[in-house]
Amino acid sequence: MNKTDVKMVLSELETFDTPDPELEQYPTPPTVAADMVNRLALDCDGDSVIDLGTGTGILAIGAALQGFSVTGYDIDASALSRATDNADHVKEQYPSIDVSFEHSPIDAITATADAVIMNPPFGIQQTDANTAFLSTAFETAPLVYALLHQSRSSPAETRKFIKEYALQHSFEARIVADYELDLPRSMAFHDNDQYTIRADLYRFTR
Repeated sequence: MNKTDVKMVLSELETFDTPDPELEQYPTPPTVAADMVNRLALDCDGDSVIDLGTGTGILAIGAALQGFSVTGYDIDASALSRATDNADHVKEQYPSIDVSFEHSPIDAITATADAVIMNPPFGIQQTDANTAFLSTAFETAPLVYALLHQSRSSPAETRKFIKEYALQHSFEARIVADYELDLPRSMAFHDNDQYTIRADLYRFTR
C-alpha cells in the first residue's frame, strides 16, 4: 500500500480520550506515522514487527497495512482497548491485516521480531523513559525505527548522547528524517491550543 493510502486510513483512527501525562501519551500524527511505516517497508526484508509503547495503535496498524505481522505492546490497558477498536475498524476494509496487541510493561517484553517501530515517551516526565524503550528495542530486533524528541536547549548534545548510547549496545544510529509535530492541547497543564515540537526519526541497525 502506498504512503498516501496508509495516511488516509490512519487519519480515521481514534486517539486517546484522556491521555496520561506520566506516560507522555502524545499521538503520532498520521502523516508522520505513514512516512515511518513506509520507510520501514522499504528497508525491512523480514515479516515480523513489534511496536513498543503502541498507545492507540497507529504505528502497529500502519505497519500491518504495509504487510507486516505486527504486535503492539503497551502498559496502558485503556489505550490497548482503543487500539483494538481501531484495528477492528480497519479490518472491516482490510480483513487480511495481521495486527494484535499485548498488555505489558516495557521491561517485561521478551518477544523478538525482524524490526521494531516506536514513538516512545520523550523522557521529560520520567527521566530515562526513552532509553528504557531503546534498551528493550535493541534486545528485540536488529532493525529499529524510533521517533525521538529533540531537546530544544541542546539538540546536538541530545543526538550525540543517543548515538553513543546506541554504540554501547552495538547499534549504529542514523537520523533519516526530521519532523515538526503539531500536537493539539491534550493535557491539563497545557496553556496553548497547539504545540509544535521537533523530533528525529532514527534508524538503528546492529
